[in-house]
Amino acid sequence: VVQNYPNPFKEETTIEFQVVKKENVSIKIYNVLGQCVKNLYNSLTDTGIHQLVWYGDNDFNRKVSSGPYFAIIVSDTDKTSRKIMLIK
Repeated sequence: VVQNYPNPFKEETTIEFQVVKKENVSIKIYNVLGQCVKNLYNSLTDTGIHQLVWYGDNDFNRKVSSGPYFAIIVSDTDKTSRKIMLIK
């Protein structure tokens, strides 16, 4: 299960994901050109529901422009994506 709220968002969005067994999880934010703008999370993660906040910034802590983005969540056993809309 992967969701984010609010969506669309202006300042920040919370990304919620569930891990069914302890495994490596990576969450990256991509723009529509397929470029990774933010490495949000990369860690061995315990079982359960987890939440992360993305503040609409890139890896250099600069705000990104309005538009659609994609949160790509990759674990040892699964890969999923979620469309996120940033509006200003």
